[in-house]
Amino acid sequence: VASLTAAGRYNEALPYAERALAVADSNAAVRSRNNGAELSNLAQLIFWAGRYPEAEALATRAVAALEVRYGSTTHHTIADPLRILGDSLRAQNRTSRAIEVHQRARSIVEKPVGSNDADLADILGSLGLDYLDAGRRDEALALLNRALSLATSSRRRLCLARVKFALATALGRQSKDAAQALVYAQGARAIFQERQMIDQKREVDALLAQLHTLLRD
Repeated sequence: VASLTAAGRYNEALPYAERALAVADSNAAVRSRNNGAELSNLAQLIFWAGRYPEAEALATRAVAALEVRYGSTTHHTIADPLRILGDSLRAQNRTSRAIEVHQRARSIVEKPVGSNDADLADILGSLGLDYLDAGRRDEALALLNRALSLATSSRRRLCLARVKFALATALGRQSKDAAQALVYAQGARAIFQERQMIDQKREVDALLAQLHTLLRD
């Protein structure tokens, strides 16, 4: 699963992740060690497949499992399934709840590593998208620009694509920023193409068409 995911072959990784979770769920020895990691991995792949209610349920299970494993609600491993949970909530138009979840993930990561650590990139990108959906554009841009810097320096290419797409979406809402939005959208599209993320590339293509129209007018 890890090697396929790293190579951007998410559709191929998905059945293996589902099988890994099924094995973990059916094996008492594995269950006793906790299957939070398998749940989180599958939740991410399910989210990328656009199956948001399922991703929400799996991420919720992953958070609960990791809280039990580490006996803490603030262990750093909980932050990633929280990010996935928040993303799934936002995708279902539950933006206020998504903000709450992502703020919790942010506080978990910031406490042990500091506010400038690159591990914040994904979470800040997600929170920026929440704020954008909530109509808080200035706050969204501040978070997304910071996430862009962190993602660029840490070579988190998928996060970089997500952040560039979000910035393109935010900037593309005002004609004066459309040229910069186009640059970000093209950058996001290249990474999604590289990772063979067809649905995400389709979203960027739709945005690019809007931006080209805006720039012609």
